[in-house]
Amino acid sequence: MPSMTIRLPEEKLRRLRQAAASRKKSASALVEEAIDAFLPPAPAPMLSEALKDYIGSIDGPPTDSSKIGEVFADILVEKHREGHL
Repeated sequence: MPSMTIRLPEEKLRRLRQAAASRKKSASALVEEAIDAFLPPAPAPMLSEALKDYIGSIDGPPTDSSKIGEVFADILVEKHREGHL
């Protein structure tokens, strides 16, 4: 894991070390927890980014996406008929 150096006034450093000791954690772990609590979570990767190594790796017949609207409409009609909508 990469590291970084921060400068703290003596009083804050003392408080950090004291808090870490009372929680039985390292000062570094306590700082990491504080950063995680402060920063918003990282955005989830796009699905295409997560699957980039697999896109185009599966052979098969070409698909005709020109009728996707009709297929979707048929599915919706069937779901409505079954009472699922």
